[in-house]
Amino acid sequence: MKTVSSNEYLIDNELLQQKKYLLVGNTFFSTFILNWTDKKLTPEFKNKGIYIPIVPSSAQVINDQRSLVRLLETDKEDSTIGVR
Repeated sequence: MKTVSSNEYLIDNELLQQKKYLLVGNTFFSTFILNWTDKKLTPEFKNKGIYIPIVPSSAQVINDQRSLVRLLETDKEDSTIGVR
């Protein structure tokens, strides 16, 4: 049996609870903030969407990265998560 620290236990429990929260139809509001640093190629807003160019080292996720990871992990079980 693996021994885990209390911090690891809390993180695992938080992951499980947020996964359950997402799988029953909920979502996170303002899951992340994208800090865009490339002034030449910028994201475009059109047709009710955002189009982000693929440019290495041009963006940083600066808010709540754990929730973003949970969304990605949960999407593996239910691919409709990303379209809510």
